[in-house]
Amino acid sequence: MTRIALLSTAALVSLSLAACAVGPKAPDARLPLEASGAFISQDAQATTSAPARDDWWRLYSDPALDVLVQQALVENNSIEVAAQNLRQVRAVLGEVRTGLLPSTQTSASYQRGRPSGSST
Repeated sequence: MTRIALLSTAALVSLSLAACAVGPKAPDARLPLEASGAFISQDAQATTSAPARDDWWRLYSDPALDVLVQQALVENNSIEVAAQNLRQVRAVLGEVRTGLLPSTQTSASYQRGRPSGSST
C-alpha cells in the first residue's frame, strides 16, 4: 500500500469513529404519573345504554350537513332504495377512479412476403 493510501485510510477510519461518538447522556424524561386537565373526570362514562339521538347531525350545527342529511332522508325512504342508490354511487365512483389510472395500448403485426421472380 502506498503511503497516501495508508494515510487516507487511517484518516477515514478516525473520522468514522469520531462521527460515531455520542455526546453526554440525555436525562430521562419524567412523565406525570396521573393525567390532569379539565377533560379528565373519574365519574365520566365512555358509553351509555341510551339510544343515539335521531337528529345526531344537528350536534355539529352545520347547515350544509343539515341539507345533505335531509336530502338523503327524502331520497332514501326505504332500505331497498338506499341500497340501490349506494350501489349506483359506488359504480359511478369506480368509473371515475378508473379514469385516474394510467392506460396503455399495445399492438402487434406480422407480414410475410416473398420476392417475385421478376423483380431485380
